[in-house]
Amino acid sequence: MFGTIPLRRLLLAALLPLAGALPAQAAQEPYGQTLWGWRFTQDIERGRPICRAISSAPSTQGFIIQRLGNGNFFLSVLASGVPRGNYEGGHLGSGDYGTMVNIRSDGSRIYIPADDHDMSQIGRTGRFEWGAGPVRGRTIRGQVSGMGFNDVVQRLRECTRANGGR
Repeated sequence: MFGTIPLRRLLLAALLPLAGALPAQAAQEPYGQTLWGWRFTQDIERGRPICRAISSAPSTQGFIIQRLGNGNFFLSVLASGVPRGNYEGGHLGSGDYGTMVNIRSDGSRIYIPADDHDMSQIGRTGRFEWGAGPVRGRTIRGQVSGMGFNDVVQRLRECTRANGGR
């Protein structure tokens, strides 16, 4: 009447109570002290370190700078007027410097890739401009100014190196 319990089910029943004791997925953790109104976090995603600087200044509310373990940066700002999509003809500039970039929008925030050269150019002026489009026949533009930009970038470099990146 009663058959034997398959080994697979027996093992599953024995291991199931242990699942609750496993640690949860890693989450962003603080990295160092606040600097110039910027809060820093560190995280590991897909096996790569990601460090973030999150602005709390009223003039740059929602501005986030990310540095990946491979050394690349992303500038992220709130931009609800930019529809979801990729804007291959995007623009990133600072002072007399400008470059074309592929800006990505999730519909409420844009993500602008930047390299070390871009970041040093932005660091000279402490501000940058961006442009994404065309959106309904025009380019949507914005600008961001932040205090202590070079110090923030240096802390992000330290953070990724401390987490095994470059």
